[in-house]
Amino acid sequence: ISKALVERVGTEAAEQAITQLDFRQWYYHEEGRLWIEHGCQYDSENAFQFYLRKGLAERGEAVHKSEADYPLGTFFQKYLYNQFGNITFLVPNSRSQIRYFRWLLINRPRLLAKVGTVHLPFFWQVLRRITAVGGGTSELRECHKSELDQMVAEDPLGEKIRDIESLKRVELNAAILAKRAVVRVGKVLAFILLGAVLTTGLWTLGAQSIGSASLNVGFKALLFLGLNFSFLMISLVMMIYFLLRPSGLGHDPWLAHSANKIAGLLDVPIVSFGHTHDEDVTALSLNNGAWYYNTGTWIAVFTSDSLLPRERVQYTFLRVVGKKGQLMHWSPGRAEAMPVVLIDGEAEPRKRGTAI
Repeated sequence: ISKALVERVGTEAAEQAITQLDFRQWYYHEEGRLWIEHGCQYDSENAFQFYLRKGLAERGEAVHKSEADYPLGTFFQKYLYNQFGNITFLVPNSRSQIRYFRWLLINRPRLLAKVGTVHLPFFWQVLRRITAVGGGTSELRECHKSELDQMVAEDPLGEKIRDIESLKRVELNAAILAKRAVVRVGKVLAFILLGAVLTTGLWTLGAQSIGSASLNVGFKALLFLGLNFSFLMISLVMMIYFLLRPSGLGHDPWLAHSANKIAGLLDVPIVSFGHTHDEDVTALSLNNGAWYYNTGTWIAVFTSDSLLPRERVQYTFLRVVGKKGQLMHWSPGRAEAMPVVLIDGEAEPRKRGTAI
């Protein structure tokens, strides 16, 4: 870090900056003003169950690299999405994964085929290894508990830290989901096989019926061509539906729910965490006048509700003045910061806006 600072701002400025640089466990809190963290712990697909493991790394124990506590998002990003190279977009959740593969199938079929041919066998080996993971969790659990107890004892927030930590949404990890993925793939293959058998049977029945009918040869040929054309059109319609159909999955409210709990527990007017890479501003109810801010991201994200990756990057950030927050974005064309424009496309609109 110090070397990078020296390269950017010079030795003198870097030395001054390092004296003001501090690393927190997972949050930044100013009493009566704000609470900031990353936010992955409130997403069941990206939450680590035992994320306080600094002690293990300091002792040089290999267990801190264990995959036993890998969340699904980390697993897929490390072992699959990174293999697509520099076209890869952030794929924030499983709601986006299927649509991402559809986009690759339409726009990068050769790359998808290459990754499938070269990387998929290794990917399945990783799945098998993760499903067999059993060691390491006891050490991770012990280290996490020890460091959390130390934080509760030393931090002015005391037991409130434990209350906030309990909001983490650890429901599934990669080991559990890998087993489910194998089952799901098996069901998909069985469905495809069943569809192929039924289609072949229906086509055979139609062809035999045409062949046994008391009709002239020309009319039989016309009916046979019509049969083939019908099956071809049905296949195309099903393929287009698979590629273009909406995800059908809505907004996950747990981040705003957790922000609401934190605002009420700590009596702060500003709670900010992102992780989903989707800009958001929501009024909170447990602390009157409090707001939740999701600052989005500065790079392209493949979302679950759009077939194409989002290329319009807003360079969003949160401006805090006193106890008031405002979600802003930097406009390169105007060379100034401007308020973010948010569009709520949910069926049941939430109370949202920009606090000024």
